[in-house]
Amino acid sequence: MSQTTFLTREPVVNKNRAITANRLIAQGPNITAVVDTLNSLSDIWPSHHPVFVSLGRLVPTPELMNWAAPANAMVEIPAQALAHPQTLALLPQLQAAGISMCLTWFANGTALPPNVDWRFVLMDARKQPAPTGSPG
Repeated sequence: MSQTTFLTREPVVNKNRAITANRLIAQGPNITAVVDTLNSLSDIWPSHHPVFVSLGRLVPTPELMNWAAPANAMVEIPAQALAHPQTLALLPQLQAAGISMCLTWFANGTALPPNVDWRFVLMDARKQPAPTGSPG
């Protein structure tokens, strides 16, 4: 039985409940399968808003660079993955390719790699009501 990548979509809404972006969550067996699925979406990729791409429970690795990311795509990097050497190797590659990054699950005290340009930082406002210590 082959393993399949599933995508779910969530609208990203602002305080006025207007959709400001789309979020695609890829649930796949590995990064290669997710990349293949993302590449197959080029003809129907949402173009009206930015698209946050979450790799679900997968650790972001340099294999992600095999994806021909559209200009409005943003890769979510979970704060927990910043301790992984493969994720640290991916960050400068994404930056050099002009692919925006979004730091997710940020909490005050998270060790951040230097010289990374995070377009957005997402945190749980219930656990951290003020963005103390966030990059940017």
